[in-house]
Amino acid sequence: MLRPTEIRFYDHHFLIVEAASAGLGVALSPMVLATDDIDRERLIAPVGFDPDGSHYGLIWIGQTELSGKAHDLAR
Repeated sequence: MLRPTEIRFYDHHFLIVEAASAGLGVALSPMVLATDDIDRERLIAPVGFDPDGSHYGLIWIGQTELSGKAHDLAR
């Protein structure tokens, strides 16, 4: 097995995904940042992804009425 000749560190996960997409090596990335590149077959996830417990929420000022699309998202 070949050993890496260089290890690079990036400040942001999206830079890691871009570097892997550009052919600079392999990357460890959150699934949400790699999904589009995997769907477009620019990247592969040979061992898949482990659930990390991430959750997202919608935050807005309570006095403001939500627009149609934001209301749909909230539902």
